[in-house]
Amino acid sequence: MANEAWRFFGNSLSDVYTLLGTSCQVTLTNGRHYSGSLYNVDPETRSILLLQPLTAKESTEPTAASNTTPITPGSSESKAQAKWRMIFVRNHAIKEFRSEDPTGGLTLGLEEMDVLAHAVPRWEDPGEVAARKERLKRIPVESKEDDSVVHIMTFAAVHPPYVPASIVCSNDVVRDRVESMLQGLDSAQPVLD
Repeated sequence: MANEAWRFFGNSLSDVYTLLGTSCQVTLTNGRHYSGSLYNVDPETRSILLLQPLTAKESTEPTAASNTTPITPGSSESKAQAKWRMIFVRNHAIKEFRSEDPTGGLTLGLEEMDVLAHAVPRWEDPGEVAARKERLKRIPVESKEDDSVVHIMTFAAVHPPYVPASIVCSNDVVRDRVESMLQGLDSAQPVLD
């Protein structure tokens, strides 16, 4: 693909190069927002990497609330002492990409970003990953209008009346997980008088 034909939210490849290190904001299709310094745009997948300073609270507490003020580039806290994270956003999830004018505002230099990016931990704490997975409880579920059976992870099927006894699954771990989900749903149902 020629450089002139390549576009990322109205920006050419040379425009993106100029924007590296500038503050930008990404809006996702689900309405969430991420902001940080533009570290990279993958020219093939058009996924982006943002380098984002952690807030003072996030630096000391791994599960801090997100309503605290971030450490901004150029603030009194040294960039080298601040903790940073890398945010990866896939192109299919991006609704809008906005950047500040690269000639004005605060920007990070390419060498500075490289040093900061290498200071970002490569792997998250396994305990944090496990806690996030448990909190999100992401399990692929498929149901169809013409089929009353709910299929879970292609391993399990739950037949009406959708109680633990109606689970069909050969994998004990999956069956136990589906059973606990059904019991959780049963206890969460409101009682109507």
